[in-house]
Amino acid sequence: EAPDYFLDWAFEEVKRVIPNGTTHSLVARTTLDPDLQKAAEESLEFHLRQYGKDYDVSEGAITLMDTNGAVRAIVGGRDYGESQFNRATHALRQPGSSFKAYVYLTALLNGYTPNSAVVDGPRYCGNWSPRNYAGGYSGRMPMAHALMRSLNTVAVGLSLDVGRDKVVETANKVGLTHIRKTCSVALGDQGTSPLVHTGGYAV
Repeated sequence: EAPDYFLDWAFEEVKRVIPNGTTHSLVARTTLDPDLQKAAEESLEFHLRQYGKDYDVSEGAITLMDTNGAVRAIVGGRDYGESQFNRATHALRQPGSSFKAYVYLTALLNGYTPNSAVVDGPRYCGNWSPRNYAGGYSGRMPMAHALMRSLNTVAVGLSLDVGRDKVVETANKVGLTHIRKTCSVALGDQGTSPLVHTGGYAV
């Protein structure tokens, strides 16, 4: 009924796929779920009111997508009337530990299984060494357990063992096209948009 973040994105997509100079009429059907869209908008506002001051955060973004890629809701900010910048589609943010899924996918594509033994211990890339959030090391464990515990040392170790080039290649294949090979690539040290990252998880 009125311009908003989802419609702005849909219009950008239409312009992206329609050839320049096209003069015929066009009907674009979106995958928007109005109920989910409303719930997402309310959720963002609730969480910003509830926790915004604690985390010194005044804005946010939400993307909801089916595993087939159909985008059901986009919230690009707190108030479209105040700011039309779509944080869900255009803001680049470090995905942090949520990037580890691509590292584990790369390992699975290169001979590892969920039960493959990995070691939670010191790893080095040049002079840099990752640390776990809780500190300390837990030694040998199945790869699936390391993923469940989101261990930084294991994710970095896997990226070094399978090859950081392969991790970047996997990220590119699922849609994260601006990822470069760094020592901490496994820890999501580079920016991507919430929409692109959600699409990667859908893959």
